[in-house]
Amino acid sequence: MIAGHHRRGLLATHWTLAGASVGQRPRWSLDERIAAAADAGFEAISFLAHELVALRHRSLLDEVQASLERHGVVAAEVEFLSSWADRNDGVDEFEIAVLDAAREMGIAQVNAGLLNDAPHSLPELGRRLGRLAREAEARRCSIALEFVAGTAVPDLGSALAVIESSETNIGLIFDVWHAYRSGVPLAELSQVPASVLRTVQLSDAPSRPLHVLTQEMVRGRLLPGEGDIPLTAMIAQLDSTGASYRASVEIMSDAHVARTRVDAAHLAWRSARDILMRAGQVDLGGNS
Repeated sequence: MIAGHHRRGLLATHWTLAGASVGQRPRWSLDERIAAAADAGFEAISFLAHELVALRHRSLLDEVQASLERHGVVAAEVEFLSSWADRNDGVDEFEIAVLDAAREMGIAQVNAGLLNDAPHSLPELGRRLGRLAREAEARRCSIALEFVAGTAVPDLGSALAVIESSETNIGLIFDVWHAYRSGVPLAELSQVPASVLRTVQLSDAPSRPLHVLTQEMVRGRLLPGEGDIPLTAMIAQLDSTGASYRASVEIMSDAHVARTRVDAAHLAWRSARDILMRAGQVDLGGNS
């Protein structure tokens, strides 16, 4: 671990602030979510791809940017493109719309991954994701790949293989929940190339799943520190690479959905801050 290693301020993902379960409309308006994030101490938020495209279609991006500036919050990521592996050639209209909206908002990173299996080799997946990455680069943003347990890219090794095969500047999203549930050995984390790691997504889980894996993924992620994932050890191993990444909080659970937007944001920020501090990172400030 690099003692006192400083990172960019914490990011709250869409679902951490939505007050809704996956597949449901957010309980709070976008301005309310941005305000809650700012009040808790988050520096940045991510947008759900479909929401961002809808805002662009309604010519509301300037209004969204004004809200972000008013509250002192940055839009840093868009999540989550998952259909890029379905086509032999080209990029579909929705993906182009997401990339165009990201460019207009000045969002530097668009996240991608898979939500199911795919009948392709890892090099072929790399070739297909590389097409999307080149479209992103043409719009001055980049693609970051998240491995997702139970899919065709289920773990750290497969994600790094896809990134290498893409022959582009694709980054890596390291989600601690997916790493834990896919059994990624701690020792592998220190081998992550520093230039590749872009985001570390924080949550927690019990040692034994309380739900079917796909259900726990979207309804059972605990606040950092509430479960058994060796979070400080993971962060220490990743920090040993010298990588400069952004830490984000991604909580998707029935308990989190039931909280008020203020409580949800403050609990997410405080729990992540405490874990990062224990791992030796400098005080991230904030208001919680």
